[in-house]
Amino acid sequence: MEKTLYLHWGPGGNAQAELKSFNDHFSPSFVLWNQPTVSPEAKEPYGFLIEATLDQVSKIYAETRTPLHLFGHSFGAHLALEAARRLPEKVRKISLVSPLYSLSLAYRRLGTRLAEIYGDETLATATRQFEKNPAFQTFLPLFQQVTGRPDFMNQFWGSAPESVEARNRFLKAIENTPILHVETFLSVIKNVFDSYSTDEYRLSLTPPATLETEVHLGKEDPYVLLDEDVDHWRQWIPHAKIVTYPVGHFIPLEIGKVWA
Repeated sequence: MEKTLYLHWGPGGNAQAELKSFNDHFSPSFVLWNQPTVSPEAKEPYGFLIEATLDQVSKIYAETRTPLHLFGHSFGAHLALEAARRLPEKVRKISLVSPLYSLSLAYRRLGTRLAEIYGDETLATATRQFEKNPAFQTFLPLFQQVTGRPDFMNQFWGSAPESVEARNRFLKAIENTPILHVETFLSVIKNVFDSYSTDEYRLSLTPPATLETEVHLGKEDPYVLLDEDVDHWRQWIPHAKIVTYPVGHFIPLEIGKVWA
């Protein structure tokens, strides 16, 4: 029986809220992987997560002897693409859900949107400095400005009643646990920041045309400018099926369908 491995957002994202919510949205074939944390002392933090992903793919494949469906959300989409590139014989399909093809571009969009919502010149300044010089040194103060807002997670969801309800369930589930393992997030992002912006890295993650590929985008995702992103994915992965929804960043929780 084919299994679907869900690779969640992050790096360092708290999967507990999704693990509690996905029972209503995922079929029994889904394997909900809890992404490991990474020590700041790790030599290659991103490589550690890739290896953990490959180990999980290989474990499931050894049990089923059937190629997997990789379902990667946000940062998890990069892990799905890496696994498809490195273990092509063990992957049948990949679904890229709210993927960020450029970390620096996504955070410029996020900073601009939140600065407008909050009317905050400090946040706007951090965004402009990062746009002028998109490096980890300018990313860090922007990240700190964004996550310093106690309600910043509210901005990642759509405005429809279903999205608001999903958001409230998600936030309720994480009331007593941090939303993000910050050390893991910063360690991994620092490790891979430069490569995210290179054509060489992006091209290395282009899946073969024989691999069934889907890209799912939310129209109200603060990381996304829909027309630009759709055009980008059509050029990067011409054979991909692109699906858009009137929701935010957490598509699987917001649209309420059962994912097969």
